[in-house]
Amino acid sequence: GLFSPATRPPTSQKAILAAAGMSTSLDLGGGLMPSAQLESLLSQMVQGDPEQIRQAEEALTPALSTPAFMLDLLTRLTQSQAAHVRQLAAVLLRRRIGSHWRKLGAANTNRIKATLLQVLATEPEGAVVRSVAALCASAARHAMSKGGWPELLSCVLEGSRSPTTAHRLVAMTLIASLLESDEVTEHLRPHFVLLKDLLAAALQDAQLDVARGALKALSAWTPSLGTEQDAASLLRPLVPLVLGLGARALGESDSLGDDETITLVCSLMDDLLEQDGAVQPAQVSPIADYALAAAASTSLELEPRRAALHLCACLVGTRRRAVVKQKLLPAMLARLFEVCSSGGIGAPDDDDDDESKVYKMAAQVFETVAELVPSKHVMPLLLELVATHAPSPDPARRRAVLLILAVTAAGCAEAFAKELPRLMPVVYAGCEAPEPQVREAACLAIGLFAQSLHPEILEHYERVLPHLFEVLADARGEVQGRACYAIEAFCEHLGSDIQPFLAPLLERLTTLLQHTAERPTQERCVSAIAAVAVGAKKAFADYFDPVYALMRHLLGQTASEMLPLRARAMECVGLMCLAVGRDRCSHVLQEVVHVAMAGLPLDAPELREYTFGFFGQVAELLGEEAAPLVPPLLPFLVKAVEQEEVTEFSEHEQARILAKLGPDPDGDGDELLDDDDDDDERLPSVVQRSAKAEKRARIKREKRAARAAEKAAAAAVSGAGVLPTAASKPKAKPKAKGKAKQDGASSRVSVEKVRL
Repeated sequence: GLFSPATRPPTSQKAILAAAGMSTSLDLGGGLMPSAQLESLLSQMVQGDPEQIRQAEEALTPALSTPAFMLDLLTRLTQSQAAHVRQLAAVLLRRRIGSHWRKLGAANTNRIKATLLQVLATEPEGAVVRSVAALCASAARHAMSKGGWPELLSCVLEGSRSPTTAHRLVAMTLIASLLESDEVTEHLRPHFVLLKDLLAAALQDAQLDVARGALKALSAWTPSLGTEQDAASLLRPLVPLVLGLGARALGESDSLGDDETITLVCSLMDDLLEQDGAVQPAQVSPIADYALAAAASTSLELEPRRAALHLCACLVGTRRRAVVKQKLLPAMLARLFEVCSSGGIGAPDDDDDDESKVYKMAAQVFETVAELVPSKHVMPLLLELVATHAPSPDPARRRAVLLILAVTAAGCAEAFAKELPRLMPVVYAGCEAPEPQVREAACLAIGLFAQSLHPEILEHYERVLPHLFEVLADARGEVQGRACYAIEAFCEHLGSDIQPFLAPLLERLTTLLQHTAERPTQERCVSAIAAVAVGAKKAFADYFDPVYALMRHLLGQTASEMLPLRARAMECVGLMCLAVGRDRCSHVLQEVVHVAMAGLPLDAPELREYTFGFFGQVAELLGEEAAPLVPPLLPFLVKAVEQEEVTEFSEHEQARILAKLGPDPDGDGDELLDDDDDDDERLPSVVQRSAKAEKRARIKREKRAARAAEKAAAAAVSGAGVLPTAASKPKAKPKAKGKAKQDGASSRVSVEKVRL
């Protein structure tokens, strides 16, 4: 058979080809480029400096558009002594073979298919095997639509049953690659039951690498089984085997690759939970036990624990009725609390270590539970945790209590509002704690309470504000920033009750703004001052000039790293003007409008967002007198509203991103040449992934700026008398009773959602 029981000889490529009965001087045709030249160019693409890579790309690009060149690449795949050359040849073939398949003719395509299967049987390098398996899947898309490729299925069957581990691993790699293609998967549909049996056996393979390969194959297959009948007959029997493999990997903490296996198991279980019919109610409890055990395992790295916590959240999101009905919630929250409080509290600078990230992720699972499960099931359990752990001498447990209260307040708002007299003393004790991390968590709780539980939370202002004053004096910037956030969220809704605290509040905030060197804290501080102005209204008039002097300095900043702070100052000045009225602020309006217009051409979406908000506030303040602002402002508003939702990255920017990240970890040069066969892509390259992340962040900022532009345009046009003003509009019908809209709410860009 294609896979013999003999052990694959770890010798040179020539020896391997000879053992396979292939001539070491095999000529597959082509001849478009001399072998030595092609070998050199492929090597340059992977190992050369940037200039050599550019030259090699220029030489290869024209050849890649020629069908005969596919055969040249195939020759390098079979004859090159360098693994990186063989892998890149396979990658380039995969990228271009689809566009050339029909032009190659039956004789050449048959030769390619036979050669690929021989390479799979003899290739000693795992990275090359994976690239060839992906190439086989690409070829199969075209071959199976033209009468099939029965030898490929024989290869899979023989390999999966081989006594040689390497052969079984190749079979799983090939199955995974084939199942990533929808077209190939449809051609394999008559063999689904056989495929399920193959994967079931592989999931129980004694070699973890083979079982992990089966996990990857099953992960690729799962999205294709969209019907409930398919999921029940094909996926459901495999769930216990997947959990068994996960438990086995979790119990073998010293085995290489356990972290990857556990991560794969959790990710696959996420997908199975999303599939109707794949998971029975009786399997919910074992899944929860496994996810919680993996999340609690301190011997694991961050990624598998993150995946386990995500599985916990997914379980609640997709099977919450079963979780409640089977009474799994008490044990689940108790074990999640242990994860949230694990690792203790280290030095203040240790907040970015893996253990800190785990406790924050565990708190976010509590947030999911509060949002999705009725509060009658959640609130008693939260109160029990508070009563048990709030008095603990362990600061990690006290911090966990405060974090959990903070993130669950919105989901259980009505129940929380009733329990505030019982919960606020816990928060005050957190503000007075000797550990800065506990004080920070207490400030977070106050801020999120203020956003979710008003007006009830405002009744506690006489104790809340003095505690926040004390925390503002903290020596740690992170704690000061959290205190500013709490003040921002709390004072915006306070109204006239803020007046007795106005002087000490502004004194502490302005002092902090002038003396802290941490920019995030400065930004929070400016936002807090803006919220104080919104709450104080006319009472802010006595403080307008000294505060404006500080904001004026920030509005003059032009360094790129200072523009976010300038943006906050822009918003703050607009809200200050609205609070005190036009008569009190008229002496600064012309100057501020000039500064605002000067900032719009800058490449700073956040600054534009807040600047558009400022002009909306000015239009609200001046009414028809804002008309002269419309003509110079209109081009910027139109451009922002019509902003493209895709930000393209130049070659220079891509090079900058790549330089930050270092070389491609796969070493296959996958990011270097364009792909003509877009549907054949697997994972994006390092550059593409990073570029997409930056694109998403920039698009989000641009969208916010566009929304702010729309609001500013509406306000400016209405204020200029182009649209009917509020006085001329017909009266609307009274709205249904509910929480009154807070003054100033329409004037704010937004109170940002705080990250844990």
